[in-house]
Amino acid sequence: MTASWYSNACSTPRLVLRGRGVLGSRLKKKSPAILDSAPFTLTRRFDAPRDLVFRAFSEAHHLAHWWGPKGMKITVKSLDFRPGGTFHYKMTGDDGFSMWGKFIYRDIIAPDKIVFVNAFADEEGNIVSPPFPDPWPVEIYYIINFSEANGKTILTVQSSAIHATSEEQQTFLNGFDSMQEGFGGTFDQLQEYMATMNTSPFIIERILNASTALVWQAITDKDQMKQWYFDLVDFKAEVGFEFEFDGGTEDGTQYHHVCKITEVIPGKKLTYSWRYEGYEGMSFVTFELTPEGQSTRIKLTHAGLETFPASNPDFAKQNFVQGWTEIIGTGLKGFVEK
Repeated sequence: MTASWYSNACSTPRLVLRGRGVLGSRLKKKSPAILDSAPFTLTRRFDAPRDLVFRAFSEAHHLAHWWGPKGMKITVKSLDFRPGGTFHYKMTGDDGFSMWGKFIYRDIIAPDKIVFVNAFADEEGNIVSPPFPDPWPVEIYYIINFSEANGKTILTVQSSAIHATSEEQQTFLNGFDSMQEGFGGTFDQLQEYMATMNTSPFIIERILNASTALVWQAITDKDQMKQWYFDLVDFKAEVGFEFEFDGGTEDGTQYHHVCKITEVIPGKKLTYSWRYEGYEGMSFVTFELTPEGQSTRIKLTHAGLETFPASNPDFAKQNFVQGWTEIIGTGLKGFVEK
């Protein structure tokens, strides 16, 4: 029997497990960047914007709806979506048979790329041997690239065996056809799930009686930002720059905001991720500036609000509507027009 589509799936859940001891000593022999086999490659087009597809890969409640072999239920035990973080999950078949899997994230460039190592695991998150009678690599190294064309997403998956014996390398190469089939089923699930996602973002537009250059400076200069926005320790309009700040509700509850800039078109567009420390969810805030004569049209889009915990009323969409309307319509407008 050949292992199916990726290192954590199989053609049937009824398998006799090989040795399942923790493999820490073995995994230290080589750098994760050293690939032992030729890569498996698959490309898939999705009828959805790139930010949406990326969120489906990066948020626990989304992954639980589509990740894994077709027909198996996924239970997310933990997700720490950052380089060095892990995704730990259980796969359960219709007959109750279950297996555990684990990602170890190596690199994340939102919303362009995710790099991770995938392996079988036990319930505690220790890496274990694959449950296949044929020799299958313990670890598979994945690079997933996301590109966008005309509002649709092109997803490219590359995977290679690492820390593998020659037998394991050959089994991996022999499994490419079943991997194509298995990923096809998984990505069918993803396409179906995305059609059900509530992805309506909040959008606010205002005309500001100020030049585009002046407005751009107001949304990118930390000394100006603290006069209408939040008091940031530092801010640079550079892709990859991370910043944090605290903000709260009228009753005094404070939330620590963690943000990372993902796109900058000087004078025109600024996008950064927006999440809350200690809470599930990832959203994206985009400022777009368009000159209109002597004035500037500003469009703010906050996408991904549905990813925050629905059980917390502070994360209700109407609170973001109220907050951004005040910040953009009163705070920023008053600052640049004074």
